[in-house]
Formats: sequence, structure tokens, C-alpha cells
Amino acid sequence: MKKIKKLTALLLTLVMSLALAVPCFAADNNAGIESYYDLGNGITAVITVQPADNVPKPYAPRVDVDRTASPTDSFSYPLYPSDGTKCDAHVMNMAPLRSGINMSVHFDVVFNNGQTFSPKSFTVAPRYTATINLVDNRGNGLDCEIFVDVAVMNADSVDFNYWHFQGD
Repeated sequence: MKKIKKLTALLLTLVMSLALAVPCFAADNNAGIESYYDLGNGITAVITVQPADNVPKPYAPRVDVDRTASPTDSFSYPLYPSDGTKCDAHVMNMAPLRSGINMSVHFDVVFNNGQTFSPKSFTVAPRYTATINLVDNRGNGLDCEIFVDVAVMNADSVDFNYWHFQGD
């Protein structure tokens, strides 16, 4: 009888330990947001929000700037057909990891043929990156301009890094 009680206590201890460990394996609720868009004319766009550690920086980005949104910042960068059919543009929230300083990122893409693409804004937590991937599947090259609006959500300002790469 004593051995059964000890074995039962041991099993209950193991079950309780495993139950307490479950949150360790839970996914971050801000990781892996992904939205896919078919823009027509063979052009697709994918927007993701993910931890910055998951986003590799190209060896030589075309543009790489550090900026501060106090409380907002807007800027744009042109893409040229001769530079390639794919573009990755990234905005990284440079606030300290547990600071709670979120930012809102909005991408607008204006093509030189007059077509526009304006998806919803995305919330980007500290040390997370919002990325827009544009692909011209026809092989003509991207002929557009990316407009980016960054707004701090719960502080006076937020530092961020923007970079993009265009190629094939």
C-alpha cells in the first residue's frame, strides 16, 4: 500500500510539472502575422510581422536607414524595373524588448501605371519587423514607389530601422 501511495504521488508530481511547463511552448501571439495579396498583372505582395531575429538582412541593402517617429514619420523609396522583379522592404521597431513601445506600420505601393495598393496597418511590437515582399511574376521588374508611415502607439517616440533590397 505504501508503494502505491508513493507511486501515485510521483505520477501526480510529473503530471503537475508537465502542466506547468505547457506555457513555455506557447507561441507568441504577435509572431508570424502574414497577409497575402494578388495585385493583378502578375504582381503579388506578402506582408509579415515577425521577430526581427527571423528576418535576415541582405548583404548589401539598397537602402538602410535609422529614423525616429516622434510621434509619426513618413517616407518613400522608388523601385525601378531595371533593378529586379522582387523587393523586400522591412521596418524594425528598435525599442527595447520589454519596453511595451509599439508602433503602427502602414505600407502604400503606388505603381507608375497608376495602380495603388494600400493594405491595412500593422502593429509592430519591440524588436519585431514588418515586411512587405513584392514580386513581379511576369519578369518585367518592379516599377513603383513604396510609401511607409510609422506611428508610435504608446510613447512619445520610437526608433526604427528601415531597409529594402530589390533584385531577382
